[in-house]
Amino acid sequence: MSGQPCAICGAKPSPSGCVAHASDHVIAARFITQHQLGDPNAAVNLVALCASCHPKKRRAEDRLCNRTNIVGWLQEFNRIGFPMEKVRKAMEFYSLGGTNE
Repeated sequence: MSGQPCAICGAKPSPSGCVAHASDHVIAARFITQHQLGDPNAAVNLVALCASCHPKKRRAEDRLCNRTNIVGWLQEFNRIGFPMEKVRKAMEFYSLGGTNE
């Protein structure tokens, strides 16, 4: 994920590190592990997120992990501008169905 723009806002990492990016999971690793769906670190399940967007994504995934509210999780991801095509591909990879976009 090094050098990739943020999947949500598109910010590019800066050489100085002012805009830092981290690899994160499309579908939370804790959800995948809890439900024994496979390797949470599969390439299809990884995206780059900037420090500003990562907390938004974390709040959205709490709907999935803390309440198993898949519809609420998808709605929140859509609301924050998460790339739903990446979500669809990850859901298909883990046999969770499609997003019906």
